[in-house]
Amino acid sequence: MSFLERWWDRFLENPERNSKIFAVIFLAQCIPLFVPLGFPMPYSYYTTDFVAVLDGGTTSYGSTFTGVQPGDIVVWGSLDEHAASWSTGRDLWSLPVMLMIGERGGKFIFANLAYSSISIFNDLIARYMNRYYPELSYGDDYLITEYIPGAEAAIKQFADTVGSIRDAKNGRAVNSYPAFAHINTFAEVDYAWETVIRTTDHDMFYRQWATDYPNCIYVTSAGYDVCAPYYGNIVKACWQYGFEMESLVGSKYGAHFYGEQILRIEAQELGVLMYMPLLVWAFYVNWKRAISEGVSLRPDVGARGA
Repeated sequence: MSFLERWWDRFLENPERNSKIFAVIFLAQCIPLFVPLGFPMPYSYYTTDFVAVLDGGTTSYGSTFTGVQPGDIVVWGSLDEHAASWSTGRDLWSLPVMLMIGERGGKFIFANLAYSSISIFNDLIARYMNRYYPELSYGDDYLITEYIPGAEAAIKQFADTVGSIRDAKNGRAVNSYPAFAHINTFAEVDYAWETVIRTTDHDMFYRQWATDYPNCIYVTSAGYDVCAPYYGNIVKACWQYGFEMESLVGSKYGAHFYGEQILRIEAQELGVLMYMPLLVWAFYVNWKRAISEGVSLRPDVGARGA
């Protein structure tokens, strides 16, 4: 008897050992909760373009980017009216920030353009930046600007006067910090991106940040259907699938980029890998036992009633 036959006979066909099989399956499904497995997946060109722009590479439309360089000024403008959207997109929105400042060495300006943005920014810094990049500090690597109301007017004011806008923590002008001393307008900003709730809000950023300051490399969190008319022109990249971004960036820079979305997908894929063989095995074993014990596989429905 071969090793496989002995293993099959002693482990699989023994009903008393079935609980051990289920224990192994349970432990296997817990693996992605602690160690992301990084199953290969096809990436959309939205995601690969986004990474090419920020991390260096060639996009689907043929442009080549060097990626964020140490000291580059990056602006994130938040125009979300409530923090609930942050709770559902936390992993998604933290990825560009961690990539651009934590891994690529950019200097970040968090543009506080909505009432709840300050809570979103503070949570991101506490949850991600302080945890994974404790060497970064407020004023040297990033800062949060004071709240500016007014939607499109605020977006334009921010771009035209960013250097003189005060920060939310110390009330100092942005360019009073040595790391941001050369910043006056968006002409000195290297990269910018934004997050909003309403689709129409993206157009405000396109007009005031990407159109008026075309030398700023502008990316967006909008789906392709929103930025398609501008894609490859004033909008250099967008994304639609956060789990792709997590997988692609995480495979290069580290497991802390794997968030809830990628873990959920890996757990589902692992479940399929584990449960499909189990179902086939269970069908085979039970069918074989039924035949050996003389049990009919065709139930006699009317026997009991007769």
